[in-house]
Amino acid sequence: MHHNQYTRIGVTGPLSICIFLSCTALPALAAVDPLGPAAIELGPVSLTPTAGLEIKHRDNIYLQQNNTTDSWIYVARPALNALLQDRNNVYQLDYKGEAGWYEVSRNNDDNDYFDNTVSGDAHVEFS
Repeated sequence: MHHNQYTRIGVTGPLSICIFLSCTALPALAAVDPLGPAAIELGPVSLTPTAGLEIKHRDNIYLQQNNTTDSWIYVARPALNALLQDRNNVYQLDYKGEAGWYEVSRNNDDNDYFDNTVSGDAHVEFS
């Protein structure tokens, strides 16, 4: 019998200090909206970048019955939303990426990945 176990951990050490300093310094550099990330206004276009980071541990990355292999997995999730509003017309373009790196790999890093998704939407009112 095998089972998969995911363990999420907090960030510690120098990285946590950098994150703490960034979180305390960023409000002084830009206004932070409590409803979500702040947009960067570039004329008629609003850009909203976001990023996520996850560190997890999996005890059986190859889903084997015997001789299991465990690994730490590092996942980064960058995203960018572009929004253009022209009177009643609204155009939106979204990019989402996800990159994952396994600490242990017996297959020459074949498990590492980088996925990208681009989508768009338009609301057009003809007059």
